[in-house]
Amino acid sequence: MFFGIIVFIFYGDNEQHHTPHIHVRYQEKKASIAINDGSVLAGDFPPRQLRMVQVWIDIHRDELTADWELAVAGETNRFVSRRFNREVIMETLLDVISVKTRDDYTLELVFENGEKRIFDMKPLFDKKPFVKLLNSPLFFKASVQYGTVVWPGNIDIAPETLWIRSVQT
Repeated sequence: MFFGIIVFIFYGDNEQHHTPHIHVRYQEKKASIAINDGSVLAGDFPPRQLRMVQVWIDIHRDELTADWELAVAGETNRFVSRRFNREVIMETLLDVISVKTRDDYTLELVFENGEKRIFDMKPLFDKKPFVKLLNSPLFFKASVQYGTVVWPGNIDIAPETLWIRSVQT
C-alpha cells in the first residue's frame, strides 16, 4: 500500500483483459491497470491517484511483469511477498460481497450488484495454488477480502474470473 492505494495481482487472472495488469483500490474506487502502459482497462480511479499508480508501474514494470507471469502460472514465490498486505465482458468491476462454500466444491457468490452466482472450483484443483484446497478443510475457510474470495495461505481468485466462470442462480 502507498498513499492509501492498495495494489493486487491475482492468481490466474488473464481471462478478462488478456494482458498483464494489476488491480488497485483507493477509498471506494477500484480499477484494473495495464502493466505495459498504465492504461485503465476497467473501473474508475481518481486522476491524481491514477497518475501515482502509473509512475509506480513505470518504476516497477520489470518486477510487476515477472510477478504477473508467476501469478498466471499459479506460482507464489515472489509476488506474495510483495503483495501489499465463454467470453463475457464486465463493463464495471464487481466485488464479491459474500461467499459460501459447498460440499461439491462450488462457491455460492453474491456480487455487489446483488447477483447470485455459482462458481465451480473443481477445474482449478490441478493448478497451483488451488491443489492445496482439494480434499482439505482449507477449502471451507474461504472468505471475502478486498472484493474477492481468498483462503489462508495467500490463495485468491480475481473477481473477474469468478464472474466469467460462474453461472447465475
